[in-house]
Amino acid sequence: MRLALAAASVLLLAACSAQKSVTATNVAKNPVYSSKLDLPSKVTTEPAQFNILFSVPFSTSADVAPHLKQHCYLLGRQLSNSVRRYAPKNNIEIIQVNRKPSTRAAYVKMTLVEVFSSGNAFIGYRETASVLVGLYLNGKLVKQVYRTRDASGGFKDGVKKSCVVLARAVNTLGDDIGKWLATIN
Repeated sequence: MRLALAAASVLLLAACSAQKSVTATNVAKNPVYSSKLDLPSKVTTEPAQFNILFSVPFSTSADVAPHLKQHCYLLGRQLSNSVRRYAPKNNIEIIQVNRKPSTRAAYVKMTLVEVFSSGNAFIGYRETASVLVGLYLNGKLVKQVYRTRDASGGFKDGVKKSCVVLARAVNTLGDDIGKWLATIN
């Protein structure tokens, strides 16, 4: 058995050494093995530009408890900032404005339509935030999407305020909206 294994190894080594090796001179002469690759030049595209409000409003008909509107009033600003923060990752450019821009600009209208909070700091929070997003081009609504995110936190998580947990959901929504806008680009 050992003799057969040794004979097979010798045959394999002899077969491998008989193959012609490719050298640098062979590569230069043979166009199939050219070292220069004909790759297309790098394509660069300008990121799409969208205008959003500095602070996303709560819907007037929103399903939001009055105490959440009062205590978590920064959620709209946090959502707007989150969309802007994730913009480079999604290859888009976000311009935050104080008021709705002219009809010529690409405008992304966002509205917090549902904010739900349950639990407390001792048993934990279960929070939900939903946003309605509309893309307006030349003053006309072209696309619309509804996104919802949940977040939790509380005693074991070290979070002692409901608004902090809601900010997590809103932050993730900002990334979701950026990804959606990138698909339109």
